[in-house]
Amino acid sequence: MDYFQLDVEYIKKETLDCDFKNITILITGCAGFLCFYLINYFVHFKNQLKIKSIIGMDSFLLGYPNWLKKIKN
Repeated sequence: MDYFQLDVEYIKKETLDCDFKNITILITGCAGFLCFYLINYFVHFKNQLKIKSIIGMDSFLLGYPNWLKKIKN
């Protein structure tokens, strides 16, 4: 198992008791390193957690990352 998968499993374990049903999640600084994990986690488990929508905001001063383009599609 790679580090990304281990991190996602840790996030999942720590958020099991949270109620995300029908909420909109706003993540600021979405092009940054930490938000990479958060966005990927929420996108991957969106249906399971019953999340209404995920919004990512950033100034993109350092560019628009390729991984974010893939998730957007």
